[in-house]
Amino acid sequence: MTKYDIRLCDSLEKVLPGKEPRTAGTTVFPVWPGATFSFQIAAKAVREECGSGEPLTITFEGMDVRARNVELEPVLLATYGIKDENYLTHTAGMLPDILMPYAAGKPAVLLCLGNQWGAVWCDVCIPADACAGEHTLTVRATAADGTEEAAFTLTLCIQKDALPEQTLLHTEWFHADCLADYYHVPAWSEDHWRIVENFMEAASKVGINMLLTPLFTPALDTAVGHERTTVQLVDVTVTGGAYSFGFEKLDRWIALCRKHGIHELEICHLFTQWGAAAAPKVMATVNGEYKRIFGWDTPAVGGEYTNFLRTFLPVLKEHLAAQDMLTHSWFHISDEPNNSCLTQWNAARLSVADLLEDCNMLDALSSFDFYEQGLIKTPVVSEEHLEPFVEAKVPGLWTYYCCGQHTDVPNRYLAMPSARSRILGTLLYRYDLAGFLQWGFNFYNGRHSLAPVDPWRNADGFGTWPAGDPFLVYPAADGTAIESLRAATIREAMQDLRLLRLAESRLGRKAVLELLENSWDGGTMTMTHYPTDPEWFDRLYGLLSKALA
Repeated sequence: MTKYDIRLCDSLEKVLPGKEPRTAGTTVFPVWPGATFSFQIAAKAVREECGSGEPLTITFEGMDVRARNVELEPVLLATYGIKDENYLTHTAGMLPDILMPYAAGKPAVLLCLGNQWGAVWCDVCIPADACAGEHTLTVRATAADGTEEAAFTLTLCIQKDALPEQTLLHTEWFHADCLADYYHVPAWSEDHWRIVENFMEAASKVGINMLLTPLFTPALDTAVGHERTTVQLVDVTVTGGAYSFGFEKLDRWIALCRKHGIHELEICHLFTQWGAAAAPKVMATVNGEYKRIFGWDTPAVGGEYTNFLRTFLPVLKEHLAAQDMLTHSWFHISDEPNNSCLTQWNAARLSVADLLEDCNMLDALSSFDFYEQGLIKTPVVSEEHLEPFVEAKVPGLWTYYCCGQHTDVPNRYLAMPSARSRILGTLLYRYDLAGFLQWGFNFYNGRHSLAPVDPWRNADGFGTWPAGDPFLVYPAADGTAIESLRAATIREAMQDLRLLRLAESRLGRKAVLELLENSWDGGTMTMTHYPTDPEWFDRLYGLLSKALA
Protein backbone atom coordinates (compact mmCIF):
# COMPACT_ATOMS: atom_id res chain seq x y z
CA MET A 1 0.00 0.00 0.00
CA THR A 2 1.27 3.42 -0.92
CA LYS A 3 2.06 5.73 1.95
CA TYR A 4 1.76 9.50 1.68
CA ASP A 5 3.40 12.49 3.31
CA ILE A 6 0.81 15.27 3.25
CA ARG A 7 1.31 18.81 4.58
CA LEU A 8 -0.72 21.96 5.06
CA CYS A 9 1.37 24.85 3.72
CA ASP A 10 0.71 28.57 3.57
CA SER A 11 0.65 30.53 0.34
CA LEU A 12 4.25 31.69 0.67
CA GLU A 13 5.83 28.25 0.41
CA LYS A 14 7.11 27.40 -3.06
CA VAL A 15 6.82 23.61 -2.97
CA LEU A 16 9.94 22.25 -4.69
CA PRO A 17 9.93 18.65 -5.96
CA GLY A 18 13.03 17.59 -4.05
CA LYS A 19 12.82 19.63 -0.85
CA GLU A 20 10.66 19.05 2.21
CA PRO A 21 8.20 21.96 2.37
CA ARG A 22 7.75 24.25 5.35
CA THR A 23 4.38 23.60 6.96
CA ALA A 24 1.96 26.35 7.93
CA GLY A 25 2.77 27.87 11.32
CA THR A 26 -0.89 28.10 12.33
CA THR A 27 -4.35 26.87 11.38
CA VAL A 28 -6.17 29.98 12.63
CA PHE A 29 -6.19 32.93 10.24
CA PRO A 30 -7.73 36.41 10.48
CA VAL A 31 -9.21 37.37 7.11
CA TRP A 32 -10.99 40.50 5.94
CA PRO A 33 -14.07 40.81 3.74
CA GLY A 34 -13.09 41.60 0.17
CA ALA A 35 -9.88 39.53 0.36
CA THR A 36 -8.81 36.16 -1.00
CA PHE A 37 -7.27 33.76 1.51
CA SER A 38 -4.86 31.22 -0.02
CA PHE A 39 -3.12 28.09 1.23
CA GLN A 40 -1.65 24.89 -0.22
CA ILE A 41 -1.82 21.16 0.28
CA ALA A 42 1.54 19.56 -0.46
CA ALA A 43 2.01 15.81 -0.79
CA LYS A 44 4.30 13.07 -2.05
CA ALA A 45 4.08 9.30 -2.28
CA VAL A 46 6.59 7.65 0.06
CA ARG A 47 8.20 4.48 -1.29
CA GLU A 48 11.57 2.94 -2.06
CA GLU A 49 11.15 3.16 -5.84
CA CYS A 50 9.74 6.08 -7.79
CA GLY A 51 7.14 4.17 -9.81
CA SER A 52 4.13 5.82 -11.46
CA GLY A 53 2.06 8.61 -9.95
CA GLU A 54 -0.66 7.95 -7.38
CA PRO A 55 -3.79 10.18 -7.49
CA LEU A 56 -4.75 11.95 -4.28
CA THR A 57 -8.16 13.66 -4.28
CA ILE A 58 -8.47 16.88 -2.28
CA THR A 59 -11.95 17.85 -1.07
CA PHE A 60 -13.29 20.73 1.02
CA GLU A 61 -16.09 21.08 3.56
CA GLY A 62 -17.55 24.16 5.19
CA MET A 63 -16.53 26.87 2.71
CA ASP A 64 -16.29 27.30 -1.06
CA VAL A 65 -12.74 26.77 -2.32
CA ARG A 66 -11.21 27.24 -5.75
CA ALA A 67 -8.42 24.67 -6.22
CA ARG A 68 -5.67 24.68 -8.85
CA ASN A 69 -2.74 22.40 -9.50
CA VAL A 70 0.72 23.92 -8.99
CA GLU A 71 2.80 23.00 -12.04
CA LEU A 72 6.48 23.51 -12.81
CA GLU A 73 7.96 26.01 -15.26
CA PRO A 74 11.42 25.66 -16.88
CA VAL A 75 13.96 28.26 -15.76
CA LEU A 76 17.08 28.87 -17.83
CA LEU A 77 18.22 32.20 -16.37
CA ALA A 78 17.37 32.40 -12.67
CA THR A 79 18.97 35.80 -11.94
CA TYR A 80 21.66 38.22 -13.08
CA GLY A 81 23.00 38.52 -9.55
CA ILE A 82 24.69 35.82 -7.49
CA LYS A 83 25.72 37.83 -4.41
CA ASP A 84 22.22 37.84 -2.94
CA GLU A 85 21.44 34.69 -0.92
CA ASN A 86 17.69 35.36 -0.69
CA TYR A 87 16.93 33.07 -3.66
CA LEU A 88 15.65 29.55 -4.01
CA THR A 89 18.35 28.89 -6.58
CA HIS A 90 20.83 30.77 -8.74
CA THR A 91 20.93 28.14 -11.47
CA ALA A 92 18.67 26.59 -14.11
CA GLY A 93 15.95 24.12 -13.18
CA MET A 94 12.22 23.56 -12.82
CA LEU A 95 10.32 25.78 -10.38
CA PRO A 96 6.65 25.90 -9.28
CA ASP A 97 4.69 28.71 -10.92
CA ILE A 98 1.71 27.66 -13.08
CA LEU A 99 -1.65 27.56 -11.28
CA MET A 100 -3.49 25.19 -13.60
CA PRO A 101 -7.28 25.10 -13.12
CA TYR A 102 -8.99 21.75 -12.88
CA ALA A 103 -11.63 20.98 -15.48
CA ALA A 104 -15.07 22.37 -14.65
CA GLY A 105 -16.94 20.03 -12.35
CA LYS A 106 -13.89 17.85 -11.74
CA PRO A 107 -12.35 17.34 -8.28
CA ALA A 108 -8.88 18.52 -7.33
CA VAL A 109 -6.56 15.58 -7.92
CA LEU A 110 -2.87 15.76 -7.08
CA LEU A 111 -0.75 13.18 -8.88
CA CYS A 112 1.76 12.13 -6.21
CA LEU A 113 5.02 10.92 -7.68
CA GLY A 114 7.32 8.73 -5.64
CA ASN A 115 9.38 10.84 -3.24
CA GLN A 116 8.63 14.01 -5.20
CA TRP A 117 6.58 16.83 -3.73
CA GLY A 118 3.66 18.46 -5.52
CA ALA A 119 0.98 20.89 -4.40
CA VAL A 120 -2.60 22.04 -4.81
CA TRP A 121 -3.23 25.78 -4.52
CA CYS A 122 -6.45 26.70 -2.70
CA ASP A 123 -8.29 30.05 -2.67
CA VAL A 124 -11.16 31.13 -0.45
CA CYS A 125 -12.77 34.34 -1.70
CA ILE A 126 -14.33 36.31 1.16
CA PRO A 127 -17.27 38.42 -0.07
CA ALA A 128 -17.12 42.12 0.73
CA ASP A 129 -20.39 41.80 2.66
CA ALA A 130 -19.36 38.68 4.61
CA CYS A 131 -20.51 38.59 8.23
CA ALA A 132 -17.85 38.66 10.92
CA GLY A 133 -17.20 35.50 12.87
CA GLU A 134 -15.33 32.20 12.85
CA HIS A 135 -15.76 29.83 9.93
CA THR A 136 -14.35 26.31 9.84
CA LEU A 137 -12.89 24.79 6.66
CA THR A 138 -12.03 21.09 6.58
CA VAL A 139 -9.68 19.75 3.91
CA ARG A 140 -9.49 16.01 3.21
CA ALA A 141 -6.97 14.07 1.14
CA THR A 142 -8.27 10.72 -0.13
CA ALA A 143 -6.38 7.96 -1.95
CA ALA A 144 -7.68 6.19 -5.06
CA ASP A 145 -9.03 3.29 -2.97
CA GLY A 146 -11.16 5.68 -0.89
CA THR A 147 -8.87 5.72 2.16
CA GLU A 148 -8.68 9.10 3.86
CA GLU A 149 -4.97 9.80 4.14
CA ALA A 150 -5.10 13.18 5.91
CA ALA A 151 -7.49 15.85 7.13
CA PHE A 152 -6.84 19.45 8.15
CA THR A 153 -9.15 21.91 9.89
CA LEU A 154 -8.61 25.62 9.28
CA THR A 155 -10.38 28.37 11.22
CA LEU A 156 -10.95 31.56 9.27
CA CYS A 157 -11.77 34.47 11.55
CA ILE A 158 -13.61 36.93 9.34
CA GLN A 159 -13.10 40.46 10.63
CA LYS A 160 -15.68 43.20 10.88
CA ASP A 161 -14.28 45.76 8.43
CA ALA A 162 -14.08 45.14 4.69
CA LEU A 163 -10.87 46.04 2.90
CA PRO A 164 -11.07 49.44 1.19
CA GLU A 165 -10.63 49.86 -2.53
CA GLN A 166 -7.03 49.98 -3.72
CA THR A 167 -5.86 53.59 -4.08
CA LEU A 168 -2.39 52.72 -5.38
CA LEU A 169 -2.14 53.11 -9.15
CA HIS A 170 -0.78 49.82 -10.46
CA THR A 171 0.27 49.05 -14.02
CA GLU A 172 2.11 46.04 -15.40
CA TRP A 173 2.47 46.56 -19.10
CA PHE A 174 -0.24 44.91 -21.15
CA HIS A 175 1.07 43.79 -24.57
CA ALA A 176 -1.87 43.44 -26.95
CA ASP A 177 0.42 42.51 -29.85
CA CYS A 178 1.80 39.49 -27.96
CA LEU A 179 -1.75 38.14 -27.69
CA ALA A 180 -2.36 38.53 -31.42
CA ASP A 181 0.99 36.84 -32.12
CA TYR A 182 0.59 33.94 -29.72
CA TYR A 183 -2.94 33.07 -30.79
CA HIS A 184 -2.33 33.78 -34.49
CA VAL A 185 -5.34 36.08 -34.79
CA PRO A 186 -5.53 39.39 -36.67
CA ALA A 187 -5.13 42.43 -34.44
CA TRP A 188 -8.51 43.78 -33.35
CA SER A 189 -10.44 40.94 -34.92
CA GLU A 190 -13.32 39.69 -32.80
CA ASP A 191 -11.13 36.79 -31.62
CA HIS A 192 -8.45 39.26 -30.58
CA TRP A 193 -10.93 41.44 -28.68
CA ARG A 194 -12.25 38.38 -26.85
CA ILE A 195 -8.74 37.35 -25.80
CA VAL A 196 -7.79 40.90 -24.84
CA GLU A 197 -10.83 41.10 -22.57
CA ASN A 198 -9.95 37.79 -20.92
CA PHE A 199 -6.47 39.09 -20.12
CA MET A 200 -7.86 42.43 -18.92
CA GLU A 201 -10.03 40.54 -16.46
CA ALA A 202 -6.99 38.59 -15.25
CA ALA A 203 -5.01 41.82 -14.84
CA SER A 204 -7.76 43.37 -12.75
CA LYS A 205 -7.75 40.38 -10.39
CA VAL A 206 -4.06 41.01 -9.63
CA GLY A 207 -4.80 44.58 -8.56
CA ILE A 208 -3.87 46.21 -11.87
CA ASN A 209 -6.05 49.28 -12.30
CA MET A 210 -4.14 51.11 -15.07
CA LEU A 211 -3.57 49.62 -18.52
CA LEU A 212 -0.93 50.41 -21.15
CA THR A 213 -3.09 51.66 -24.02
CA PRO A 214 -1.65 51.29 -27.55
CA LEU A 215 -2.90 54.37 -29.34
CA PHE A 216 0.01 53.42 -31.59
CA THR A 217 2.08 50.24 -31.48
CA PRO A 218 4.19 50.71 -28.33
CA ALA A 219 7.80 51.68 -29.06
CA LEU A 220 9.07 49.31 -26.36
CA ASP A 221 11.61 46.47 -26.47
CA THR A 222 11.96 46.76 -30.24
CA ALA A 223 15.26 46.46 -32.09
CA VAL A 224 16.23 49.54 -34.09
CA GLY A 225 14.87 49.16 -37.60
CA HIS A 226 12.45 46.40 -36.63
CA GLU A 227 8.72 46.46 -35.89
CA ARG A 228 6.30 44.77 -33.54
CA THR A 229 2.91 43.60 -34.77
CA THR A 230 0.66 46.59 -35.37
CA VAL A 231 -1.93 47.05 -32.61
CA GLN A 232 -2.91 50.65 -33.21
CA LEU A 233 -6.16 51.71 -31.55
CA VAL A 234 -6.38 55.08 -33.33
CA ASP A 235 -7.27 55.15 -37.02
CA VAL A 236 -5.27 57.77 -38.91
CA THR A 237 -6.24 59.09 -42.33
CA VAL A 238 -4.15 61.46 -44.43
CA THR A 239 -5.96 63.39 -47.13
CA GLY A 240 -4.18 66.07 -49.05
CA GLY A 241 -1.58 66.28 -46.31
CA ALA A 242 -4.20 66.81 -43.58
CA TYR A 243 -4.68 64.36 -40.69
CA SER A 244 -7.98 63.03 -39.36
CA PHE A 245 -8.54 60.47 -36.61
CA GLY A 246 -10.98 57.73 -35.69
CA PHE A 247 -11.44 56.57 -32.09
CA GLU A 248 -13.90 53.68 -32.37
CA LYS A 249 -11.40 51.03 -31.26
CA LEU A 250 -10.10 53.23 -28.44
CA ASP A 251 -13.67 53.70 -27.18
CA ARG A 252 -14.19 49.93 -27.19
CA TRP A 253 -10.94 49.53 -25.23
CA ILE A 254 -12.08 52.12 -22.66
CA ALA A 255 -15.43 50.37 -22.26
CA LEU A 256 -13.71 47.03 -21.57
CA CYS A 257 -11.36 48.64 -19.06
CA ARG A 258 -14.30 50.12 -17.19
CA LYS A 259 -16.17 46.82 -17.28
CA HIS A 260 -13.29 45.15 -15.44
CA GLY A 261 -12.59 47.90 -12.91
CA ILE A 262 -9.58 49.40 -14.69
CA HIS A 263 -10.09 53.14 -14.35
CA GLU A 264 -6.78 54.60 -15.60
CA LEU A 265 -5.26 54.67 -19.10
CA GLU A 266 -1.50 54.61 -19.51
CA ILE A 267 -1.02 56.20 -22.92
CA CYS A 268 1.77 54.54 -24.91
CA HIS A 269 5.07 56.39 -25.14
CA LEU A 270 5.17 59.20 -27.68
CA PHE A 271 8.80 58.51 -28.60
CA THR A 272 11.10 55.50 -28.85
CA GLN A 273 12.66 53.84 -25.81
CA TRP A 274 16.13 54.56 -24.36
CA GLY A 275 16.60 58.10 -25.56
CA ALA A 276 13.56 59.40 -27.45
CA ALA A 277 15.52 59.50 -30.69
CA ALA A 278 12.72 58.56 -33.10
CA ALA A 279 8.98 58.33 -33.60
CA PRO A 280 7.03 55.17 -32.81
CA LYS A 281 5.50 53.19 -35.65
CA VAL A 282 2.37 54.99 -36.85
CA MET A 283 0.15 53.50 -39.56
CA ALA A 284 -2.26 55.53 -41.67
CA THR A 285 -4.51 55.34 -44.69
CA VAL A 286 -2.94 57.69 -47.21
CA ASN A 287 -4.99 58.29 -50.34
CA GLY A 288 -6.61 54.90 -49.85
CA GLU A 289 -3.37 53.00 -49.09
CA TYR A 290 -2.71 51.68 -45.56
CA LYS A 291 0.97 52.14 -44.79
CA ARG A 292 3.51 53.20 -42.19
CA ILE A 293 4.06 56.95 -42.08
CA PHE A 294 6.43 57.19 -39.07
CA GLY A 295 8.97 54.90 -37.44
CA TRP A 296 12.65 54.43 -36.69
CA ASP A 297 13.56 56.49 -39.76
CA THR A 298 11.58 59.49 -38.44
CA PRO A 299 13.42 61.98 -36.21
CA ALA A 300 11.62 62.53 -32.93
CA VAL A 301 11.77 66.31 -33.07
CA GLY A 302 11.66 69.03 -35.65
CA GLY A 303 10.12 67.20 -38.58
CA GLU A 304 6.72 66.00 -39.72
CA TYR A 305 6.22 63.88 -36.61
CA THR A 306 6.22 67.02 -34.47
CA ASN A 307 3.54 68.48 -36.75
CA PHE A 308 1.58 65.23 -36.45
CA LEU A 309 1.68 65.24 -32.64
CA ARG A 310 0.66 68.87 -32.46
CA THR A 311 -2.34 68.05 -34.62
CA PHE A 312 -3.19 64.78 -32.90
CA LEU A 313 -2.82 65.55 -29.19
CA PRO A 314 -5.46 68.33 -28.97
CA VAL A 315 -7.96 66.11 -30.80
CA LEU A 316 -7.11 63.16 -28.53
CA LYS A 317 -7.48 65.26 -25.39
CA GLU A 318 -10.86 66.55 -26.52
CA HIS A 319 -12.03 62.99 -27.17
CA LEU A 320 -10.72 61.69 -23.84
CA ALA A 321 -12.41 64.56 -22.04
CA ALA A 322 -15.70 63.69 -23.75
CA GLN A 323 -15.26 60.14 -22.46
CA ASP A 324 -14.52 61.52 -18.96
CA MET A 325 -11.08 59.91 -19.21
CA LEU A 326 -8.67 62.81 -19.68
CA THR A 327 -7.98 63.19 -15.95
CA HIS A 328 -7.58 59.41 -15.79
CA SER A 329 -5.03 59.26 -18.62
CA TRP A 330 -1.27 59.25 -18.10
CA PHE A 331 1.18 60.26 -20.82
CA HIS A 332 4.76 59.10 -21.41
CA ILE A 333 7.63 60.72 -23.30
CA SER A 334 10.16 57.87 -23.48
CA ASP A 335 11.01 54.93 -21.23
CA GLU A 336 14.13 54.71 -19.05
CA PRO A 337 16.09 57.82 -20.08
CA ASN A 338 19.43 58.49 -18.38
CA ASN A 339 21.78 61.45 -18.18
CA SER A 340 23.47 60.54 -21.46
CA CYS A 341 20.25 61.24 -23.37
CA LEU A 342 18.90 64.03 -21.19
CA THR A 343 19.21 66.67 -23.94
CA GLN A 344 17.40 64.58 -26.56
CA TRP A 345 14.71 63.44 -24.10
CA ASN A 346 14.10 67.04 -23.04
CA ALA A 347 13.85 68.17 -26.66
CA ALA A 348 11.16 65.55 -27.23
CA ARG A 349 9.38 66.69 -24.08
CA LEU A 350 9.49 70.34 -25.09
CA SER A 351 7.99 69.53 -28.49
CA VAL A 352 4.70 68.64 -26.76
CA ALA A 353 5.08 70.21 -23.31
CA ASP A 354 2.60 73.02 -23.84
CA LEU A 355 -0.01 70.58 -25.17
CA LEU A 356 0.33 68.24 -22.17
CA GLU A 357 0.88 70.84 -19.46
CA ASP A 358 -2.52 70.10 -17.92
CA CYS A 359 -2.17 66.30 -18.23
CA ASN A 360 -0.81 63.54 -16.00
CA MET A 361 2.77 62.72 -17.03
CA LEU A 362 5.09 59.95 -15.88
CA ASP A 363 8.19 58.09 -17.03
CA ALA A 364 10.37 55.34 -15.61
CA LEU A 365 13.79 56.75 -14.79
CA SER A 366 16.39 56.65 -12.06
CA SER A 367 18.32 59.89 -12.48
CA PHE A 368 17.46 62.50 -9.86
CA ASP A 369 18.73 65.18 -12.27
CA PHE A 370 15.60 64.81 -14.42
CA TYR A 371 13.37 65.70 -11.50
CA GLU A 372 15.69 68.31 -10.00
CA GLN A 373 15.67 70.22 -13.30
CA GLY A 374 11.87 70.12 -13.45
CA LEU A 375 11.73 67.84 -16.49
CA ILE A 376 9.28 65.26 -15.15
CA LYS A 377 6.07 65.65 -13.14
CA THR A 378 5.82 62.10 -11.85
CA PRO A 379 9.06 60.11 -11.77
CA VAL A 380 8.75 56.32 -11.66
CA VAL A 381 11.95 55.35 -9.88
CA SER A 382 13.59 51.94 -9.63
CA GLU A 383 13.54 50.58 -6.09
CA GLU A 384 17.25 50.90 -5.38
CA HIS A 385 17.33 54.57 -6.49
CA LEU A 386 14.27 55.64 -4.52
CA GLU A 387 15.86 57.22 -1.42
CA PRO A 388 16.97 60.61 -2.91
CA PHE A 389 13.45 61.15 -4.27
CA VAL A 390 11.96 60.23 -0.88
CA GLU A 391 14.30 62.61 0.91
CA ALA A 392 13.27 65.37 -1.51
CA LYS A 393 9.61 64.62 -0.63
CA VAL A 394 8.63 64.27 -4.28
CA PRO A 395 4.80 64.34 -4.40
CA GLY A 396 2.96 61.47 -6.04
CA LEU A 397 6.11 59.33 -6.24
CA TRP A 398 6.05 55.95 -8.02
CA THR A 399 8.48 53.02 -8.04
CA TYR A 400 9.17 50.10 -10.35
CA TYR A 401 11.19 46.94 -10.66
CA CYS A 402 12.30 44.98 -13.69
CA CYS A 403 15.23 42.76 -14.66
CA GLY A 404 17.83 45.05 -13.13
CA GLN A 405 16.47 44.86 -9.58
CA HIS A 406 18.05 41.55 -8.60
CA THR A 407 20.03 42.27 -5.42
CA ASP A 408 18.45 42.89 -1.99
CA VAL A 409 15.26 44.58 -3.26
CA PRO A 410 11.85 42.92 -3.79
CA ASN A 411 11.03 41.43 -7.18
CA ARG A 412 8.99 38.60 -8.69
CA TYR A 413 11.51 36.23 -10.30
CA LEU A 414 10.57 32.56 -10.24
CA ALA A 415 13.77 31.87 -8.33
CA MET A 416 12.88 34.26 -5.50
CA PRO A 417 10.99 33.16 -2.38
CA SER A 418 7.37 34.30 -2.41
CA ALA A 419 7.87 36.38 0.73
CA ARG A 420 10.31 38.55 -1.22
CA SER A 421 7.59 39.29 -3.78
CA ARG A 422 4.81 39.83 -1.26
CA ILE A 423 6.72 42.32 0.89
CA LEU A 424 6.27 44.85 -1.92
CA GLY A 425 2.79 45.78 -0.67
CA THR A 426 4.07 46.60 2.81
CA LEU A 427 6.96 48.66 1.43
CA LEU A 428 4.65 50.58 -0.90
CA TYR A 429 2.75 51.55 2.24
CA ARG A 430 5.89 52.29 4.23
CA TYR A 431 7.06 54.77 1.56
CA ASP A 432 3.52 56.08 0.97
CA LEU A 433 3.95 55.67 -2.78
CA ALA A 434 1.27 56.67 -5.27
CA GLY A 435 1.98 54.07 -7.94
CA PHE A 436 3.83 50.95 -9.02
CA LEU A 437 4.93 49.94 -12.53
CA GLN A 438 6.34 46.76 -14.02
CA TRP A 439 7.02 46.19 -17.70
CA GLY A 440 5.61 42.72 -18.35
CA PHE A 441 2.15 41.43 -17.60
CA ASN A 442 2.18 39.28 -20.75
CA PHE A 443 5.33 39.91 -22.79
CA TYR A 444 5.83 36.77 -24.88
CA ASN A 445 8.82 37.89 -26.98
CA GLY A 446 12.56 37.46 -26.75
CA ARG A 447 15.16 40.21 -26.69
CA HIS A 448 14.13 43.32 -28.64
CA SER A 449 11.05 41.43 -29.91
CA LEU A 450 13.05 39.79 -32.66
CA ALA A 451 11.28 36.45 -32.09
CA PRO A 452 8.30 35.18 -30.08
CA VAL A 453 8.73 32.73 -27.22
CA ASP A 454 6.53 29.92 -25.97
CA PRO A 455 5.86 31.08 -22.40
CA TRP A 456 5.03 27.52 -21.32
CA ARG A 457 8.62 26.55 -22.09
CA ASN A 458 10.52 29.79 -21.66
CA ALA A 459 10.02 32.34 -18.89
CA ASP A 460 13.19 34.33 -19.53
CA GLY A 461 13.00 35.46 -23.17
CA PHE A 462 15.62 32.98 -24.40
CA GLY A 463 17.88 33.76 -21.46
CA THR A 464 17.53 37.53 -21.79
CA TRP A 465 15.80 38.40 -18.50
CA PRO A 466 15.58 36.53 -15.19
CA ALA A 467 12.75 34.01 -15.44
CA GLY A 468 9.45 35.58 -14.43
CA ASP A 469 10.41 39.13 -15.37
CA PRO A 470 8.57 39.22 -18.75
CA PHE A 471 5.12 37.94 -17.72
CA LEU A 472 2.76 37.13 -14.84
CA VAL A 473 0.19 35.00 -16.67
CA TYR A 474 0.24 32.11 -19.14
CA PRO A 475 -1.89 31.95 -22.31
CA ALA A 476 -4.38 29.07 -22.21
CA ALA A 477 -5.50 27.35 -25.40
CA ASP A 478 -9.01 28.81 -25.08
CA GLY A 479 -7.77 32.41 -24.97
CA THR A 480 -7.97 32.86 -21.22
CA ALA A 481 -5.11 33.78 -18.91
CA ILE A 482 -3.70 31.18 -16.51
CA GLU A 483 -2.44 32.80 -13.32
CA SER A 484 1.04 32.19 -12.01
CA LEU A 485 1.87 31.57 -8.39
CA ARG A 486 3.66 34.92 -8.59
CA ALA A 487 0.47 36.67 -9.75
CA ALA A 488 -1.37 35.26 -6.74
CA THR A 489 1.43 36.57 -4.52
CA ILE A 490 1.22 40.05 -6.06
CA ARG A 491 -2.52 40.00 -5.37
CA GLU A 492 -1.72 39.20 -1.73
CA ALA A 493 0.76 42.10 -1.67
CA MET A 494 -1.97 44.46 -2.88
CA GLN A 495 -4.31 43.08 -0.19
CA ASP A 496 -1.64 43.76 2.43
CA LEU A 497 -1.45 47.35 1.23
CA ARG A 498 -5.24 47.72 1.40
CA LEU A 499 -5.25 46.28 4.92
CA LEU A 500 -2.60 48.75 6.05
CA ARG A 501 -4.67 51.57 4.54
CA LEU A 502 -7.67 50.30 6.50
CA ALA A 503 -5.60 50.33 9.66
CA GLU A 504 -4.40 53.86 8.88
CA SER A 505 -8.01 55.06 8.52
CA ARG A 506 -8.76 53.73 12.00
CA LEU A 507 -5.50 54.18 13.90
CA GLY A 508 -3.58 56.89 12.04
CA ARG A 509 -0.48 56.54 9.89
CA LYS A 510 1.97 57.09 12.75
CA ALA A 511 0.49 54.20 14.73
CA VAL A 512 0.62 51.86 11.74
CA LEU A 513 4.26 52.69 11.02
CA GLU A 514 5.10 52.04 14.68
CA LEU A 515 3.26 48.71 14.47
CA LEU A 516 5.33 47.77 11.42
CA GLU A 517 8.58 48.63 13.18
CA ASN A 518 7.55 46.65 16.27
CA SER A 519 6.44 43.63 14.22
CA TRP A 520 10.04 42.45 13.73
CA ASP A 521 13.44 43.06 15.25
CA GLY A 522 14.90 44.87 12.22
CA GLY A 523 13.59 48.36 12.94
CA THR A 524 12.69 50.67 10.05
CA MET A 525 11.95 48.86 6.81
CA THR A 526 13.52 50.00 3.55
CA MET A 527 13.63 48.65 0.02
CA THR A 528 16.75 46.69 0.93
CA HIS A 529 15.97 45.92 4.58
CA TYR A 530 12.72 44.11 5.34
CA PRO A 531 11.37 40.87 6.87
CA THR A 532 12.26 37.76 4.90
CA ASP A 533 10.62 35.23 7.22
CA PRO A 534 7.34 34.15 5.56
CA GLU A 535 5.72 33.65 8.97
CA TRP A 536 6.16 37.39 9.62
CA PHE A 537 3.02 37.99 7.55
CA ASP A 538 0.97 35.86 9.96
CA ARG A 539 2.36 37.91 12.84
CA LEU A 540 1.53 41.16 11.07
CA TYR A 541 -2.05 40.06 10.41
CA GLY A 542 -2.41 39.01 14.04
CA LEU A 543 -1.18 42.40 15.24
CA LEU A 544 -3.47 44.27 12.84
CA SER A 545 -6.46 42.13 13.81
CA LYS A 546 -5.85 42.87 17.49
CA ALA A 547 -5.26 46.59 16.89
CA LEU A 548 -8.38 46.99 14.74
CA ALA A 549 -10.53 45.06 17.21
